[in-house]
This record gives sequence, C-alpha cells and structure tokens, in this order.
Amino acid sequence: MGVLNKDCSIVEMKNVQNASALAITLEPLGGKPSPTLEKMYVMGSV
Repeated sequence: MGVLNKDCSIVEMKNVQNASALAITLEPLGGKPSPTLEKMYVMGSV
C-alpha cells in the first residue's frame, strides 16, 4: 500500500502479506483508513 501525494511524492504504507491484487483509486485529500473504491482506475491480480 502507498499514497501518492498531491506533490507526486510517495508515502510508503504498511506491508501487506499475501496480497492478491493491486488497485489504484482516487481518494479524498488526507486519506481514509481503508480505500472507498468509489473511483477505482486500475485493478490487477499479483
């Protein structure tokens, strides 16, 4: 998991063991504890 900030810097988040997919979503500024998935742009299996 990670966050791409408004200034295009990446903030590393916690490591997710045994992840089965990668998704890119647009979330409200400041983030959420878990993604809303309302604006999902990319999703793929890993």
